[in-house]
Amino acid sequence: MQRIARVKKELQMLTESPPHGISCYPVSDDITHFEAKILGGDGTPYAGGTFKLEIDLPERYPFEPPKVQFLTPIYHPNIDKAGRICLDTLKMPPKGAWKPCLNLVTVLTSIQLLLAQPNPDDALMADIATEFKLNRALFTQKAADYTAQHARDVISQVKQCLPKDLSEECFMLHLHMIADSFMQEACVIHYYETKLGALLRGSLPTIADTPRASSQSQLHQAFHPALLQNGSQEAPSASSNTGFGFLHHSQLPGSINSGKRPSESSHPMQDLTNKKIKS
Repeated sequence: MQRIARVKKELQMLTESPPHGISCYPVSDDITHFEAKILGGDGTPYAGGTFKLEIDLPERYPFEPPKVQFLTPIYHPNIDKAGRICLDTLKMPPKGAWKPCLNLVTVLTSIQLLLAQPNPDDALMADIATEFKLNRALFTQKAADYTAQHARDVISQVKQCLPKDLSEECFMLHLHMIADSFMQEACVIHYYETKLGALLRGSLPTIADTPRASSQSQLHQAFHPALLQNGSQEAPSASSNTGFGFLHHSQLPGSINSGKRPSESSHPMQDLTNKKIKS
């Protein structure tokens, strides 16, 4: 009972006054199992990355330290490929520095500091520690590449390409434009992938008959993967909206999949590579 009261108090601290760049929340009703996220600090190779961690509180917590492990892959001398962390705060004395007065906030801020200041003299990854000591530039580049590959979501990657002083409204507009452009391209690509068999039979429609939309409203009506399989044009009974609202269950226009044969002068795949998709 005392442990539960302690954990609830710590959770309240994390909810009401979370440290900068850190969030932590229980995975379910079990308040001994948490997930946390730490943002990579500016000026480090982890900048722009969001790193997810798993936290399990042992039965004797706070007299024993929590078990913490990275779920997001990271290139760091003190964190191995399994996500295990070499940090004094997470170890019992005499090898470690855990005390019952420490809590989840101190643990997470210590890990955040470890990202900014690796300790190559107490490493789990000896090769990375050597690289950190002898070739800092190479380490920084590899860690940044690893972060870009594993720890950046789509929104973070888009923000990296836009001016830092861009307002949130302008950013969302850019995001919608990118998503709209992507969906129009995906629309045509998916159509031809599902109609490859028809191409071999000589019955693939021309580019004019593809679900290529000149406006967003036409795109809403034109694209639904379920309708493009086996030549079916029957619309699903349910309608739904996903993401930013670019995918709708709707019936395809009548001209699509009309069974026309491609003419000798106009090959559909050739048209696809030569014509730009309207945005």
